[in-house]
Amino acid sequence: MAEAGGFAEAARQSHMSPPAITCAIAMLEDKLYEMAPLIRSSLDRKVAMGTGARH
Repeated sequence: MAEAGGFAEAARQSHMSPPAITCAIAMLEDKLYEMAPLIRSSLDRKVAMGTGARH
């Protein structure tokens, strides 16, 4: 989507409707939001063990 420059162009290139692209992006955002605590927890453990990037 980012490379296409917008939802409409991404939809055209993907042979999908703009509402379908919008729905897919919303579902991805929801999934990433759900996973955020797990990702942060994993990163925190790596930093605590000295194996992750420090912020």
